Amino acid sequence: MTAEEKVVFETFKVRFRDFVNKYDSLVNEYEAFKKQSRLEIGEKNKEIFALSSRIAELEKKCEDLHVARSLAGIGEDPVVAKKRLTDIVREIDKCIALLGS
Repeated sequence: MTAEEKVVFETFKVRFRDFVNKYDSLVNEYEAFKKQSRLEIGEKNKEIFALSSRIAELEKKCEDLHVARSLAGIGEDPVVAKKRLTDIVREIDKCIALLGS
């Protein structure tokens, strides 16, 4: 091997080693990013579940408030209030029927 070929070969070895080190560094960075992303996704899923539960709870309270206001006759058409009351009675009848089965 000539001196020039040795220099080229040594340069190649150095560059190849740098390439492998950079590749390993990028793989490690990618794995860390992937792990962090999974943690963040898990946290966001928990937050979504909590907020969905809160929305359902608030919708129930809102419906209860509408029922209470309609039963009290505050600001609603009597026909709507009667329909709500009929729906409540039907729901109670269904529950009683299920309990009696």
